[in-house]
Amino acid sequence: FMMANGALVRVLIHTGVTKYLSFKAVDGSYVFNKGKIHKVPSTDMEALKSPLMGLFEKRRAGKFFLYVQDYKENDPSTHKGLDLTKMTSKQLISKYGLDDNTIDFIGHAVALHKDDSYLSEPAIEIVKRMKLYAESVARFQG
Repeated sequence: FMMANGALVRVLIHTGVTKYLSFKAVDGSYVFNKGKIHKVPSTDMEALKSPLMGLFEKRRAGKFFLYVQDYKENDPSTHKGLDLTKMTSKQLISKYGLDDNTIDFIGHAVALHKDDSYLSEPAIEIVKRMKLYAESVARFQG
């Protein structure tokens, strides 16, 4: 399993060895919730369509995904006054008021963390992982 927009795939493409390899694109991550399988949203638009959240939670999650999508590490105008190197993931997420279920699937199904230790790490890490996930899912669609 490799992220389509990750460093390994870029190196493989750059060196030309991809003509000797086959890849299968993954449509996204899925979770089992309330007896059904649901696609985990990775963009603000997917968050608005997701049955995993109620109406108000969709709006909060959509705003969070939009912040992550628009965030550029080298452009302070996209930071909205937040220093993600100094605040934890938990502090960033709390700014958007997301509930525990949403935090859980963002941390584990989007950012692909295996445990909850990411909540006490600098927020820049979850933002980078979420951006990588969204860019990778979108890279080879269609």
